[in-house]
Amino acid sequence: MKRRAVEDADSRVRVGRGGFQGEEAVPQAELARIYQEYARPDLVKLLAALKLDKTFERGQGDCLYYRDDTGVEHEVLDFVGGFGTTFFGHNHPALVAQLRETIDAGRPQNAQGSIRSAAARLARRLSEVAERETGRAFVVSFANSGTEANEIAIKHAALELAERLDEVLEDAHREHVLLARRIAAHPRDLKADAVERVAGELAQPQIERLGDLIDWIDAANREAARTAPVFVCVEGAFHGKTTGALKLTYNKEYRMPNANLGIRSVFIDPQDASQVDREIGRNRRTFRKVSLGETGHLRIVERDVSLVAGFFVEAIQGEGGVVVLPTAFLEVLRRRATELGIPVVVDEVQSGMGRTGTFFAATGSNFVGDYYTMSKALGGGLGKVAACLIDRTRFRGAFSLMHTSTFAEDDWSCEVALAAVEMITADGGRLMRVAAEKGAAFRAKLEALAARFPDVVREVRGRGLMLGLELREIRADQGGLMWHADLTGNFGYAVCAYLLNAEGIRVLPTLSEPRTLRFEPSVFVEERDVDRVIGALERVCKMIRAGHSVGLIAFQVGRNESRSEFPSVVESMRDRLVEAPHPRAMRVGFLGHFVDSEHLSWWDPALAELNTAERAELLDRIEPIAEPAVLEQINVTSDTGDIVHFNFIGLPIGPMQIGRDMMESQGRRFRELIAQGIEVAKLAGCRVLGFGGYTSIATRNCTDIVDDAIAVTTGNSLTVAMGLQAMRETAAETGVALHTANFAAVGATGNICSTYAVMLAPQLASVTLIGRNVDDPRLLRVAAQVTGAAYEDLVRPQRRKRERGGTGQRKRGGLVEAIAASRAFKAMAGRPPGAETGTALFEALCAEMGDACPVRIAGRIDALRDANLIVCASNSLTTLVGPEHLARDRAVVVCDISTPADVSSEAARLDNVTVMLGGIVKVPGRADFHVRGLPLQHGEAYACMSETMLIGLTGITENFSVGHISPHQVRKIAQLANLHGFALSQAKWDRSF
Repeated sequence: MKRRAVEDADSRVRVGRGGFQGEEAVPQAELARIYQEYARPDLVKLLAALKLDKTFERGQGDCLYYRDDTGVEHEVLDFVGGFGTTFFGHNHPALVAQLRETIDAGRPQNAQGSIRSAAARLARRLSEVAERETGRAFVVSFANSGTEANEIAIKHAALELAERLDEVLEDAHREHVLLARRIAAHPRDLKADAVERVAGELAQPQIERLGDLIDWIDAANREAARTAPVFVCVEGAFHGKTTGALKLTYNKEYRMPNANLGIRSVFIDPQDASQVDREIGRNRRTFRKVSLGETGHLRIVERDVSLVAGFFVEAIQGEGGVVVLPTAFLEVLRRRATELGIPVVVDEVQSGMGRTGTFFAATGSNFVGDYYTMSKALGGGLGKVAACLIDRTRFRGAFSLMHTSTFAEDDWSCEVALAAVEMITADGGRLMRVAAEKGAAFRAKLEALAARFPDVVREVRGRGLMLGLELREIRADQGGLMWHADLTGNFGYAVCAYLLNAEGIRVLPTLSEPRTLRFEPSVFVEERDVDRVIGALERVCKMIRAGHSVGLIAFQVGRNESRSEFPSVVESMRDRLVEAPHPRAMRVGFLGHFVDSEHLSWWDPALAELNTAERAELLDRIEPIAEPAVLEQINVTSDTGDIVHFNFIGLPIGPMQIGRDMMESQGRRFRELIAQGIEVAKLAGCRVLGFGGYTSIATRNCTDIVDDAIAVTTGNSLTVAMGLQAMRETAAETGVALHTANFAAVGATGNICSTYAVMLAPQLASVTLIGRNVDDPRLLRVAAQVTGAAYEDLVRPQRRKRERGGTGQRKRGGLVEAIAASRAFKAMAGRPPGAETGTALFEALCAEMGDACPVRIAGRIDALRDANLIVCASNSLTTLVGPEHLARDRAVVVCDISTPADVSSEAARLDNVTVMLGGIVKVPGRADFHVRGLPLQHGEAYACMSETMLIGLTGITENFSVGHISPHQVRKIAQLANLHGFALSQAKWDRSF
């Protein structure tokens, strides 16, 4: 009864789509969230950003199927093929039937420590097939994945090397024992100075006795043998992601985090066969033994032994870009390996099982290995099985006890794999011939496409149904979006995202060569499906040629594109500046981002087709995978003849994305991008890095940056200097007299705005500091600084001389006169200027004058109505100043340096209002200076960018405008700007709207 009850309970448990039977299916969005939170966080972020985040529910043949959010099923043509796994397509009926038969028969999955019948038959069959291709018989060890198969090869090759070294050690030790015994029995056989002479040869003069000499040589031999084994691999190689296999994988992104673990590896260029001998020579060790000569003298016998445990190769590199290794290189490798007795491991994990037209891809290259590793298609697309085939003459019997795996050799996977091998080899290997024929036809069509678009396609590579198409590097004049995606290694993925979402075709790049699209359909792929892929690729090539990025990303913003021809933006991008550094130039960088989503079309003209909402959505899509890249490289020569090489490092995100990140995660993502930007600058050779917009805010005016390898600056000093000049000149032109002006600062607690207020205060009639909260201690500190500046002006008249500007001797403002006439000032006369004096004076003035105090604090934008000279420098994500906040009965000058702007366009259009966008600077000697995507005219730069250039021109290699800036820094950078020819841009202190 108990057994029956258990069976009844089990029969009720049936897993349905997204849960148990009877439960509702989990929506795709929720599945993605769960997968991200509990399994693959960064992968889901990448997939979602590109709209590759499909949940495929079923597969058949060369097609996969998913449902959209409305429940509608979509068919996708799958040319990824599980990275070579689905050679027979998804769920081939014969293989599914074999799996069901095995399960229905009740075959045990876990019967370790017994004779595994399916594994036995599969091992024999694999050895038979391999022997027909290589002329060798093999012993087979099983695993669950390709990387584990390579781990088996690593372990066995290391065992072979250990045995070779043990043999050398044992040979020397045996001779030494016999020598010691002989001399002990016949001391006169050894000349008196024999040990001394040999010790001298070995540079070991302290050795005087034969026993000590033998001990020293044996110890030196053991030390040489303890060196970690070396595996010689090929540049571009990919052998898996377990610890050992990673050491053999060329991609540094995967390999370097594990560089200090386990075995040693070296990588050689397959185009230079001489490197084979070079690495063999570099990794030799000399072993010695001492013997007795006929004359009674000792002699040293040396033997060089290679510590190379094995050569690892892929005849066709899959993840390295579908690269077929040169035959001449393989010939040299095979010859040297045979001469030295070193095994050659051929990785056929992706290329094996008939995909390239032969059972092993190496066979098509006339290359024979000593070991072969297999997986992927071996399981017929259903079983998780891998195998390492080792030449029977090399196989060490003890290894079958040393290497075991819990789930290897299971009947389910082995039976399916056996059925897959039988399908491939049936009818004299007909399916392999089909793969060769279909692959050749497919490749011919890819090559014809490449011939039509030689400016887009660099090369077609591969053999059989393992093919790759490498795109050329995107040029700077092909649009900002595609160029930036290519610079950051994401362009191949962007193309694949288009193919999936717009064309219903699934393709992916190779892992280590992201410009190479791989094609690995099943052997049953139909010609019409190949033609469909070629047609989609032709549309991609046309878009790339035209720089028509909007076509590639239209699906990202909900557009349905169905064009066959695409307008070109290439001509409009010819003026993009990418210049090599001048030999005399110091290299500097500037880290910036979009000021507004509207500026996307300035960066990439093709995006002009998008409306405001679509541009904002595109930036939202880009943000999770955004990476910094050097977008502009420009040499700037100053009036003194000094040269700086300016690198604009762009972050393709805008204020809305940054603000959301700051609110949701305290800016963690944005700070990650900034850290990456610093590394990009250092790789570009920059000695100085400037921060602009929110990059400065997020790093607390660069005080969070601690990096001795590069100097940093916020550029705030020149921003203030140029802004002050612009305000003075604009005020004069519009009839606003500074000494009678009522000044207001929006965002007054900020570094820039507070410095404006402090430096202008002695010239003004009044100052109003506007913040979010009137009780904010920072507002009180700024008010004290403003009051203190006026006090210093009164007690140190010589200060006025330093403040003379382009407009001549300035007048003392009404603010200073009001303070001079106050009882508070008279009571404090004689105190030294400073923070304490400023604070005490401000408090006394407020108590004495109340609302009439010339220095005021306000918590509302409405306070601007009394002002006719305004600085806006908030970090608000929305506009703050509308028409209703500004005076209408007088001229009003506004300097808006916020990103995005604080002043609305409606307010800026008022007849009595002139708005400037802050410190815009004319770059000396470069009328063509231009950073695309920023709201600047040719020849113009932001003041913060210009300060970065000035620091480079002056040769300063230490931090400059970091933290709170001082009036002294402002005056110093203004002098340097004048010296080198950086001037206020006339265009930007005229009316800007």
